[in-house]
Order: sequence, then structure tokens, then C-alpha cells
Amino acid sequence: MATKPTVQQNTGLFAAAFCCVALVLGYTYYLTHTNQQLDIQAIALAQNWYQIKPLWARQLISAGGYVGTLCAVILLMCHGLLYCVVAFGAAYFGIKHFTEKPEPKGIDRNPQAKAAKGVNNAEIPGSVLMVMLPKYPGAARGELKGGNIDKNPYQQDFYRIEQAPVPVKEGVEMTPLKRLYIAVYGMLKAHPDVPASIGGHHADAPLFEHSLSVSKKVQSYYQDRGRREPLATIAGLAHDLDKLLAYKQSGDQWVKNVSATHHNKYAAYIVSTQPEFRELAEDDRNTLVLALRYYHDPENLPIGASNRTEALIQALRMCDGFAIKEEKAAGVQKLDEEQLESIEKALLDTISELNINGYLSKNGHAGGWTTPALEYVITPMSTVLELMGKHLSADLNRKLQLDHETRTFKHPAVKLVSERLQKLGLLMITYKTYSSDIGLYDCRIGTARFTSVLMLSKQELEKLLPGLQEKWGTAAYRIRIIKGTGDNSVQGDNDLEDSEE
Repeated sequence: MATKPTVQQNTGLFAAAFCCVALVLGYTYYLTHTNQQLDIQAIALAQNWYQIKPLWARQLISAGGYVGTLCAVILLMCHGLLYCVVAFGAAYFGIKHFTEKPEPKGIDRNPQAKAAKGVNNAEIPGSVLMVMLPKYPGAARGELKGGNIDKNPYQQDFYRIEQAPVPVKEGVEMTPLKRLYIAVYGMLKAHPDVPASIGGHHADAPLFEHSLSVSKKVQSYYQDRGRREPLATIAGLAHDLDKLLAYKQSGDQWVKNVSATHHNKYAAYIVSTQPEFRELAEDDRNTLVLALRYYHDPENLPIGASNRTEALIQALRMCDGFAIKEEKAAGVQKLDEEQLESIEKALLDTISELNINGYLSKNGHAGGWTTPALEYVITPMSTVLELMGKHLSADLNRKLQLDHETRTFKHPAVKLVSERLQKLGLLMITYKTYSSDIGLYDCRIGTARFTSVLMLSKQELEKLLPGLQEKWGTAAYRIRIIKGTGDNSVQGDNDLEDSEE
């Protein structure tokens, strides 16, 4: 059981003082009992110009005895301490005087003078961003209530983002929005190698290209709906601007900059600190800051935000998703021949490790099914996508998006896997009256229904992986092909769809 400590913070100070007093008193006692007190008294009474000896002190020393000796000892100790303090001070200031370099004349101490051209420096006072919404009608009629205050602590006290020069055509009217767009464009252009994601979420797309793509899509989003939003292009361009601070390069890889900001909350501040931002109309400033601050977190958008802000957030989220989808597809399409050969080898290695009919583990997840009488073996596409990643490099895993959700019909690697299996001669795109361009079928194993399963030719498998089929045995359930898989958007959390006939 914990108890209150009895030792106080000043106990050590009293102990040290007590030891010093005891030492002085003991030393004085030693001098008087060894008949050395007269020598100490004579030294203390000697007249020297550099010593200070008050009259009352000299009188006590002249009286002799234990008290006189004690006074002489204390006086000499005070003189010694004074000399040490003077010597230390002289040495300190002397060294400082000779080692300090004189400051060159004519230096401008203005912090802005230290910033190179094209470099923005900014300080976040208190590391707190406060966003207050305009007043809006309350519950009572005619009553106005102030909006919420968003106090979001930022870990980054300073930021510095270089800007690349951006040429502008002659005759173009430079409105405040265009000037702000150019400022953000210049920041992104100066850092063309920064990725849109370090986790492969955007495949290999650079942040600059991703931001331009989203900007164009947001503008088209409003145009297609016959609406006008002046902030469309700048909001799309700046929506991930804080990744310039959130990511840093470590060797050949990009990693999170733990000493900087957390992505998805800082773009609003970077934009709001630009000089061009202050030239915008008040409603534009409020809408842009809130949209950038909450488009990743729309559930926490402060109550009272305008419909314009909510519409812009929705446009950003939809267009960002469309851009990511295109980037994933582009990452798969840009593979070279060597990478394609690696994928084909990985597919063969994956097939050889599939738990067909549970032959590797009866308790594990079945990797496919067949019987000796069937000319094919079926395996879920999602199972192939989940298992082939370990046979590929990290770069190919990122390009194929194999480290993300694989149970979707429109996964960017689905078509590629089907194409490579077809090139190997393994994919069966027709079977009896059924057909599928990408070799995916819906089937029933016993009473359980599976969707998006690959149908692989056992005859061709024997040529590429001889002896493998003999290990599989036979499925314990009846296997029936139902139809070619339709273009479903999501397969669900697993391959099973329990349903009745």
C-alpha cells in the first residue's frame, strides 16, 4: 500500500548546510586544540589592500579564543570564495569576447529577408487552427448562433515549401483565384517526384499528376450538372497538398515524415497562409478552407456549414475516387515484358500451392475444387490474388494493388491475371453452353454458391506442372457451373453465397 513520502524536497539542502557548518566548527576546534589558532588569527588580522576586514570582525578575532578563531576561519573562507568568483567571471567574459564573431553590418533581421526567392516560410502560432463558421439561424425565430470552432492541434510548427516558376500566357486576366491556383500549382510542380501515396493506394501515380487529374474531374463534375463552382479547380488541385510535408524520401523509398503533419488535415492551413488566399471573397475563403479540412472527414463537418461546402466536399470525394481508379488501372497497363513474365511465374507458383480439395489441409480454406472426371479445376479469383503477392516483388505488389482489398470484381489485376493465364493456355473461356471473356464463372459446390471462380484446363496444367493433379484427389461435393460471372461491383466479405435453389 502506497504511503505519503516523508522526505521533503529541501531535505538535501539542509543536510548539505549542516555538513558545512559541522566541518567549519570541527576545523576550528582542531585549530584551538593543536595550538594553531594564533597563526590563523594573525593571517586574518594582517592588513592587505585587496582584503575587506570590518572593524567588528577584527575585534572578535583580537579577543582570541574559540570564537575569535571561528571568526578568522569564516573571514578567510569568504575571501577565498570572493577571489574564485572574480577569477571565473573574468575568464568567462574574456573567452566570450575573443571568440565571438562580430556581426556584419547591413544585415536585415527581418525573417522574410532570409527566405530565398520562390520559398514560403510560415509559422503556426500556438499550433492551433481555428475555423469559425459564419452565424446561422438558430432554433428560435430570428436568433443567430455562432458556428463551431474547430481547434485542431498541428504537430508542425514551421513549414517550408518551394515553388517552381509557372509561366502565364499574355493577356490572361489574373483574378485572385487564378493567382492562388498558380501558387499551389507551383508548389506541386516543384516536387514532381513526391508520390500520391506511399502505401500503394494510388499505384505509382505522382502527387502532381494525381492533383491535376482530380482538379479537372471536379471542374467536369460541376459542368456535367450544369452548375458553376469557381473553387472547383483550386479545391481539386489542393486537396492533397499537405502530402508535400507528410512524406519524405529515405534512400530510394518514400516514407512518412513523423515530425511533420498528419496528412488530410493540413492542406487547409497551407492554402490559407498563401498571400493570394486573403484576396478571395469571404464566402470563398470559408468554403475552401472547410472543404479542404473536412473532405477526408465529412462526418465531423461543423454544424451550419453551407450547402455549397457540402457539395464541394462530395465532388472532391467522388472525383478523387475516380482518379484513384484510373491510376490503379494505369499501373497495371504499364508493365514491361520482364514484369509480365514474373507475373506468369508467380501464377504457376500460386497454382501449385492451392489447397485443391483440401489436400494440403483439411481444416484450411479450400483453394479450389475438381474431380478426376472433370477436365477443369476451379479456384476463386480472389484466392489467386491473395496468394500470388508473396511470389512477386514489392514493386509489382504495389502496381497490381495486391496489398489492398482483392474481393472486388473490378480489381485492377483481375483482367491482367486472366490475360496471363490465357497466354499460358490455362484459361477456359468457354465450357459447354457457358462462356466468359475473362474466364470467370459462378458455380455451386454442394449447396454453397461461389462467384468469380477461374476455370483452368487440367490438360494444360499437366504440361506446365506435371504430377500436381495426382495429389488433389477428388472433391467431397458435387461441382456445378451455373453461368459466366456478371459484372458485380462487390463480391462480399468471402466467396460464399449461401442461397437456396
